[in-house]
Amino acid sequence: MRTKLAVLVCLVGLAVPSVALAQWPVNGVHLTDPWLQIDGVRMSPDGSGGLLLSWIASGGGTQQLLATGVSSTGAIPAGWPSGGKFIAYSNDGQAVPDAVGGMILGGTTQTFPGLDSYAWHVTSAGSEDWTMAVAATTTHAEELTSVIGDGAGGAYVAWVKDDVNVYVQRIQANGTRAAGWPAMAGPSLVGSPGAPPWPSAPWHAAHWA
Repeated sequence: MRTKLAVLVCLVGLAVPSVALAQWPVNGVHLTDPWLQIDGVRMSPDGSGGLLLSWIASGGGTQQLLATGVSSTGAIPAGWPSGGKFIAYSNDGQAVPDAVGGMILGGTTQTFPGLDSYAWHVTSAGSEDWTMAVAATTTHAEELTSVIGDGAGGAYVAWVKDDVNVYVQRIQANGTRAAGWPAMAGPSLVGSPGAPPWPSAPWHAAHWA
């Protein structure tokens, strides 16, 4: 009897993972609308075994930042629309987890006449609850470079302005700037041509010589 019981327990234990794996389609989970050109796909873990994804979809003369979640069983969570959730008209973007199942996204959007970096928060249910400019909106051209989580439900957002200045800003989970960070822009990490003092790394000065 003990031998038979042991065999039964082993069989049940082996069967449980196969149930979860069987829920993933053989050809993968389809996330996008087929008539749009897709680029810049980024993904990160959501902290509970699933994934957060963002991408740029081009079509009809526009570029859009979209996002979605995928559960550990290969399902799109309830509340997320088919084809991804529209976040903004943007030519770049990344998403990071917010520690409670949602995501913070960073991207660059046209504000006329400038290009400015923004952050958005989307809940685990796929609803957007805040949007903020990570720096003052200007006539300058900005380009998002990276977004990472800050370990406290917020995010660090880095961007390039006018091709020569790198900035970083810390955004809290509630959509406000972290205490101590500049009110309208993060600290500049790289100087512009002819604007001393140059950073300590010698190649910067050589690059503009």
